[in-house]
Amino acid sequence: MRNGDDSGLFITKKYTENNYREKYVQQCDQVINYLVKQSWVDTSKVVFCGGSEGFTVGADLIANKNKHITHAILFSGNTERRFENIIYNLRQESKRGIRSEEEVQNEIVDMYKLWEDICENPESVEKSFGDSYRA
Repeated sequence: MRNGDDSGLFITKKYTENNYREKYVQQCDQVINYLVKQSWVDTSKVVFCGGSEGFTVGADLIANKNKHITHAILFSGNTERRFENIIYNLRQESKRGIRSEEEVQNEIVDMYKLWEDICENPESVEKSFGDSYRA
């Protein structure tokens, strides 16, 4: 199955079905719970390290899930949501004169239409915007 862009990459259906934050949190939680039961693991210092999407996985684990984690290294995280970043970047392109205000506003309107569709189909792994809607 193509990944929805022109990169030429192929992504399996199984990957797409499992590519969402809650799944990653669940997997990391299981690994940590397994590791802390091993005799060779020092449970006084259990460190989670995550960057980019791993930042949000780690933050979720620490805040809501795994009490074994004693330390965290979270980097390259983004406090904004993906759509907020896209819209911000579009506005910056308009401010810098790279694109016209009208062109940018039309793209933002399209982004909101896409967001409406995502909200109507939040579990869809068939529809995608880079990642599946579920992701």
